[in-house]
Amino acid sequence: MKTTIISMMFMLLAVSFGQVVLKKSNQSFLIPKLLNYQGYLTDDQGNPINNPSLSMTFSIYDASSVGNLKWTEDQNVKVEKGIFNVTLGTVAPIPDTVFTGGIDRWLELIAGGQTLTPRTRLTAMGYAYAATYSDTAEYARSGTSDADWIISGDDMYSGVLGNVGIGTENPRGKLDVNGGLVLRMTTYNVSSGLNNMNVGPHSFVRIDGATANFDITGIAGGVDGRMLILYNNSTFRMRFKNENASSQPTNRIITAELGDTDIQDRGGTILMYDGAVQRWRIIQFRRN
Repeated sequence: MKTTIISMMFMLLAVSFGQVVLKKSNQSFLIPKLLNYQGYLTDDQGNPINNPSLSMTFSIYDASSVGNLKWTEDQNVKVEKGIFNVTLGTVAPIPDTVFTGGIDRWLELIAGGQTLTPRTRLTAMGYAYAATYSDTAEYARSGTSDADWIISGDDMYSGVLGNVGIGTENPRGKLDVNGGLVLRMTTYNVSSGLNNMNVGPHSFVRIDGATANFDITGIAGGVDGRMLILYNNSTFRMRFKNENASSQPTNRIITAELGDTDIQDRGGTILMYDGAVQRWRIIQFRRN
């Protein structure tokens, strides 16, 4: 007897459509997105079909007939009194790119080797799949770029020639922040002298952990114009060595006094990297 489908229902499993990220060490993984598909099968006499394991192929196309195949998977499905219920994406995860691009999508079912027609159009509910992230998040997640922002590896920068404003529609510089600007402090623990000290990308560094007076002869990571604030949170003297050979030339420090500069506990120093001479310059300090 010929198998026909006389009614079907298509819906989302809302719990599966949230964008959830699992992290393992330094990698992130998106939980695969799932679709719930329900239908009712009868034979050509209208009798509901019973089959404990009916072979079915589910496919998503970009057209109601023919078109381009976007995704497919095979499942053996239990059909009881004509009713079947499957979760699509459990065999072959459905990539979220299936639903991007603003083009209609159509679901085709092959049951027991017979292609059932017509295909089922995936309506607005199916596109909730693609709406789990914004356009901006798509660029950040996939590594693509638009005319405003460019992604290069782990970095993102503005591709526009003008200025960038935060809290203002009329930025007056390359970056104009109308509001509070917070620079997070990090702690750098020391135990002895610091040659080629590396504080990473931080701009505000709390020096701590010293058990005796200590010297700083050089700081790595200098870029022309970079500002760095070092705060001595220890109970010992912090000394900046002027043009000291213990550090690499490009990491060395030119003190404001052109001699060693001592900073006592609870004192601080502001340094700026001078790309013209490839040295850090102390431009301001407070001894204690």
